[in-house]
Amino acid sequence: MNAPLHREMPASHLNSAQALREVTQAWDSAILPELKRYIEVPAKSPAFDADWAAHGHIDSVVRQAADWVLAQKIEGLTLEVIRLPGRTPVLFFEVAATRPASEGSDQTVLMYGHLDKQPEFTG
Repeated sequence: MNAPLHREMPASHLNSAQALREVTQAWDSAILPELKRYIEVPAKSPAFDADWAAHGHIDSVVRQAADWVLAQKIEGLTLEVIRLPGRTPVLFFEVAATRPASEGSDQTVLMYGHLDKQPEFTG
């Protein structure tokens, strides 16, 4: 399902100038357009849009984010959209460790974010 696009590279093979060019190119060509698409959707927090579920904007940005995560083709990635009654959906994704615990892969990293927004304002 998610074919890997890359493998770990020994640090001795890393060219920092090339890495910066590639990261900058990826940011400009792939990440910024996704952020702009996200900003365009009025996915307001339920505190500011009582009919958020009926409007479907939060569902739309959750689908966009899930599609982007899956498109990264990260080996071992699993993704789930969790829905609880009356609550906004949550993206849960995990990438299993690929090294043995003896090499330090027994640690867990948790990241949290939300896709609903505050209303527009000036100032």
